[in-house]
Amino acid sequence: MTPSSVTQRYSKMAHRLGIDTHLHNLRHYSATELIAGGVDVRTVARLGHCGGAPSGSMRPGWRRQTSAPHRG
Repeated sequence: MTPSSVTQRYSKMAHRLGIDTHLHNLRHYSATELIAGGVDVRTVARLGHCGGAPSGSMRPGWRRQTSAPHRG
């Protein structure tokens, strides 16, 4: 399995489900969730493709806008 085949399979699945998304969105969602969970931004940045510098696209505010309220 190659990266492009994973991307193609994800795109087809999302299309079948009627979801307007791309595989790359999961990277940003995961980064947002890690940061919200208390993982250091620099640690999260090292896991991605941004070369160790925090990415401007990791927006914790996005999580508040799209997630259900936390019931803790």
